[in-house]
Amino acid sequence: APLEYDSAVWSVAFSPDGRWLVSTHGDGSILVWDVVNRELEANLRQHSGAVRAVTFSPDGERLATGSDDQSVILWDAKNGQKQAVLTPHQTRIGGVAFSSDGTWFVSSDQAGNIIRHDSGRAEPRWSATGSKDAPLYCVSISPNGRFIASSFGVYSADDGSTILFDRNGWH
Repeated sequence: APLEYDSAVWSVAFSPDGRWLVSTHGDGSILVWDVVNRELEANLRQHSGAVRAVTFSPDGERLATGSDDQSVILWDAKNGQKQAVLTPHQTRIGGVAFSSDGTWFVSSDQAGNIIRHDSGRAEPRWSATGSKDAPLYCVSISPNGRFIASSFGVYSADDGSTILFDRNGWH
């Protein structure tokens, strides 16, 4: 059954336990749906622009959202309260992803930048440009936490350096 809302859907994410589905929208809404009851439970609308990216931490305790307003908001997934607003990007954000241990996450933006954020640290750990002037619409972290993949390449999670692949493997 469709979960209906009158704005473009940009991103969706299930909670790790499958109980909740979060959808993000062009009007800035972040909707939390109860999957079992097929009901809207909350609207976490705090961004001032379209919200293009959402991800849950692996333990389901936190959410990260990225927006056209150039901010990433970290949320307490249990009560819907903002934990932090991060603004290191200079253009709209297209992707967010948590590491498998939940201690850090990355965000990517329209200008081709990837930024690593460590939990409990105000400043980013590093920033890398994936492809100058080419938008990054997605970002993902390998299960072992060593690599970050985006629309234009694979990077070291440690320092953001470009990882190359050839017949000898990754290096």
